[in-house]
Amino acid sequence: MAATLVLGSAVKSSSRYLMYRVLGHLLLMLSAVKLVAMAVSILYNESSFWVFLGSALFTAALGYTLVHKGRDAKDIKHRQLFLLTTLSWLSLCVFSAIPLWLIVPNCTLTDAVFETVSAVTTTGSTVLSGLDTMPKGILFWRAVLNWMGGIGIIVMAIAILPALKIGGMRLFKTENSDTSDKILPRSSTLSAAIGFVYLALTFCTMTAYYLAGMTGFDAVTHAMTTVATGGFANYDSSFGFYKDSPQIFWLSSFFMMLAAMPFVLFVSFAKGDKTSLWRDPQVRAFVAIVLFCSVLLTVYQVVHNDRAVFDALTHSLFNVVSIITTCGYASEDYTVWGNMAIMLFFYLTFAGACWLFLPIPQKCKISDRLAQKHTVNWSLYRRIP
Repeated sequence: MAATLVLGSAVKSSSRYLMYRVLGHLLLMLSAVKLVAMAVSILYNESSFWVFLGSALFTAALGYTLVHKGRDAKDIKHRQLFLLTTLSWLSLCVFSAIPLWLIVPNCTLTDAVFETVSAVTTTGSTVLSGLDTMPKGILFWRAVLNWMGGIGIIVMAIAILPALKIGGMRLFKTENSDTSDKILPRSSTLSAAIGFVYLALTFCTMTAYYLAGMTGFDAVTHAMTTVATGGFANYDSSFGFYKDSPQIFWLSSFFMMLAAMPFVLFVSFAKGDKTSLWRDPQVRAFVAIVLFCSVLLTVYQVVHNDRAVFDALTHSLFNVVSIITTCGYASEDYTVWGNMAIMLFFYLTFAGACWLFLPIPQKCKISDRLAQKHTVNWSLYRRIP
């Protein structure tokens, strides 16, 4: 009996230490990204690079300590995977807030944590003002946090989990509600494929923005926040800063739409299934709703606001895509367009997040999938040791 208790205690301790090791690796990854932000600060001759350096060293030291503490751990329990998912997000947000707290004037710790949570969850809300004169290092830091949150810190983490002898798909399912079939046999392969699509889309967006007239820095940061559909911009007026460059609005609309589509469909496309995107009913519904609402708002503006057709279409499409993808960019104050526009955008705000705009057959399909998910989750909960 005593031997059994000792063995059970050792297993629990081993599971806890393995959690420490995974969190340690995440903090080491975060410290490496802070060094990139430090390099940006040095490039623009900003004295704040010392803050990034000190924060990176502190984060790396704690990460190494956790990795070392869990170096001999072998297994982890199901219920601890849920806790690990939560702790991964919390630790990323808290340690990411340090540079904002120490560099941005009049930024409290609460403000800094709010900003990083908004960035990592790609919510896009901000408590910062004066972005036009903000240090480049901070602007880059906000954008890269947005970008990391867009692909999901857990998706990045499962790339290292197989090396730790943990099934990456187990952790992925605790963080992601997608119950679609795996199109690749291993979680590490799937995460690598999604990561490649994410990088490729970011590079294409960055190149397009630069060729359309953005500066190199703006192209890089806005590409990251566009592909993440996070909406952080480098200016208080958001994309209204580029009001004289309609080509940027069109490019942004296109890439926001691509970024809002399931990346697994791009992986299928790359593997030779050329019709995978258009066969998906959610993609077809998404494109149809965007086109319908954009045309409707264009006609409304032309008739009621006496606006030029091209200008009305440009801003209507951009803001519809931005709202429905929950990106949050703005080209101008659409509340002055009229009551119909306000009501439509209010509806799209919720529709983009919960798919209320889908036709009835697709609603039924998603409801069936949600019922299946809850059934599976309940069965899993009952089996958790």
